[in-house]
Amino acid sequence: MEKEELEFQDFEIMKKLFGGAMGKTFLVRHKPSGVLYVMKRVDYLDENDKKNADFEVEQMRNLTSEYTTKQTCLQQLNTVLMEI
Repeated sequence: MEKEELEFQDFEIMKKLFGGAMGKTFLVRHKPSGVLYVMKRVDYLDENDKKNADFEVEQMRNLTSEYTTKQTCLQQLNTVLMEI
């Protein structure tokens, strides 16, 4: 899956997942491929939101454990930041 080709409309929300101190987490299906992903949506409204979200993204990029999820895509839609 190409990162720059992804749009929110390419995904179907299957169910809401619990957990996460920041934002909402969903199990989603990529409509064209049928592949399941976890999507995290966080507020990206003010400077504090942006600082927290950007810090989390940077931490995810630096993690190397085989037990840690890998970020496939990062997309900003207006005031929401989505991690897939």
